[in-house]
Amino acid sequence: MKVLLIAPPDNKVLEPFASSPIKPTPLLWGFPLGLGYLAAYLKKNGHKPLILDCLHYDYNLSTIKKKIQKINPDLVGIMIMTPWARSAVAVAKIVKEINKQLPVIGGGPHAAFDYENLLKNYNFDYIVIGEGEITLLELVDYLAKKKGKKKRKIFGIAYRQKGKVYVNPLRPLITNLDEMPFPARELVKFEDYITNSLLPQAVEIVGSRGCSHRCAFCSSSHFWKKWRARSPENIIEEIKVLIKKYPQIKSFLFYDDNFTLDKERIIHLCKLLIAEGLNRYYWSCLGRADQVDEEMLALMKKAGCQKISYGVESGSPKILKNVDKFLDLSKVREAIRVTRKVGIEALAFFMIGNPGETEATVKQSIRFAKRLKPTSTAWSITQVLPGTKIAAMQPVANFIGYQYDPELDKPYPFLSPFLPTFDNEGMGREKLKKIHRRVFRYFTFHHLLDDPLSRVKHFFYSPSNGLSFLYSLFRR
Repeated sequence: MKVLLIAPPDNKVLEPFASSPIKPTPLLWGFPLGLGYLAAYLKKNGHKPLILDCLHYDYNLSTIKKKIQKINPDLVGIMIMTPWARSAVAVAKIVKEINKQLPVIGGGPHAAFDYENLLKNYNFDYIVIGEGEITLLELVDYLAKKKGKKKRKIFGIAYRQKGKVYVNPLRPLITNLDEMPFPARELVKFEDYITNSLLPQAVEIVGSRGCSHRCAFCSSSHFWKKWRARSPENIIEEIKVLIKKYPQIKSFLFYDDNFTLDKERIIHLCKLLIAEGLNRYYWSCLGRADQVDEEMLALMKKAGCQKISYGVESGSPKILKNVDKFLDLSKVREAIRVTRKVGIEALAFFMIGNPGETEATVKQSIRFAKRLKPTSTAWSITQVLPGTKIAAMQPVANFIGYQYDPELDKPYPFLSPFLPTFDNEGMGREKLKKIHRRVFRYFTFHHLLDDPLSRVKHFFYSPSNGLSFLYSLFRR
């Protein structure tokens, strides 16, 4: 089967943005690793996958239609991430305009929680719920002249049949991730994805799946359910393959939701990086502040780690409790202190607008961030994602149909107009934007004065993105 896997385009290809000179700020996005893993598994099992990355190449809907027609696939799979769910739906419609009989499969975090809506109201025939490699292969085998397992026996799918939606039992998670082939990066012009973002000449790697926690605002942890890790040896093998094939690579970005969970595993990985001489490459990761210590961080630095991003979310214990973020702020202070002591940059993520947020709790976060003294901070506004505890507290009738009209005319860089914010009394969307703008501007200059050399260095990694982003915020 010729299987076309599509990463949908940015929302700016949709109206009213498509015909307007004002566009939403694009999200930085690297190689679609999820599609890469699916393609590699299909390829290993005898099918012919192709990847069409409409997001990276900024394709409009007309171009997408022409490319699908030229490829002439046997079926189409579309990655559905909540920020681009509406554009994913637009691509599915295009596929059906080309050929009504062409099967359209949706997958990804958004699809897993919004499958009934997608199947009933849009142009999807099947939805893969949960981990996709084995499920998609069984579904493709079934669609290849209806061979393989019967449709009702394929775990992990929902489908539409005679106007009704059927949901099969969920598939157990893959326990041994080392059995999965490396992402099929060869299906794209991968040199185009080696870019200056967090680190110079960087590419993305995922060393584990899932998270050990269930924060109320996060759909990813509810999607993956359980944390599972690849072995350090398997990760080292992938790094070697990448640098041999693409010698221009200088850095690696670990996209694990919970990279630091297993201390002994990280120590083993770092020792292998050092022993293999791979510590000459920079790398970054996401970590939890209560999972690191000086021994571990010092070895990570020696192994090439340059940056760790910590999810702090709030300086208010009350807000952390409200969102099930079981994090001791004293441990956050210690983690940031030690991270900077060993010479690793520490980025602290904060959110504004979680359940229970008030102006007083925002001020707590600001004071905490100032005392924390990370290398830099990143501030976002909480938006409601499907499958989260927050979504259960504030239900959304139709995630695809929702839009906040004022931001169609004046997009805000840190918000999607197609997702609601959480409704706290006295802290509506426009209020949150005013507070966020003030906080962002303050910390932009605060970090510049605190560590000017670091700010200049990161600016030169990607000056065009940095300038356009700052302009989009400060011009308002």
